[in-house]
Amino acid sequence: MINVDISLLFQIVNFLALVYILNLVIYKPIRSILIERREKRENLGNIISSFDSDASNMKEKISNDMRAAKSLGIKEKEEIVAKALDDEKEILSKINKKAQKDMAEIKEKIKKEALSTKDLLKKELDSFAGEISSKLLGRSV
Repeated sequence: MINVDISLLFQIVNFLALVYILNLVIYKPIRSILIERREKRENLGNIISSFDSDASNMKEKISNDMRAAKSLGIKEKEEIVAKALDDEKEILSKINKKAQKDMAEIKEKIKKEALSTKDLLKKELDSFAGEISSKLLGRSV
């Protein structure tokens, strides 16, 4: 059985003093450390989420920039190809005109040579005819 006497009062005071001392020495520092850790964890969580959102924003920006650069590259490529085609047409046109001019000059030159050869042959036709007939007949004509 429990006897209620002065020793119970000492035990209660002793218990309260022990709780107060333990609270000062152990529990408050541990609680403050736990609170500090929780605040650090929350701060780090906020920083991490901030970095995540920044990273996703940067990823989206890079993706947009890559698409823009790709479309710009395609546009520039098409412009270069179009310019090259125009240059090719111009060069081919120049070559074609020069070839036509050269062909006309050659035709004119051949025509002149043919006429001069024809005139030369007409002049020598009588002498060729005489030679052929004398060879055929075996005597001079």
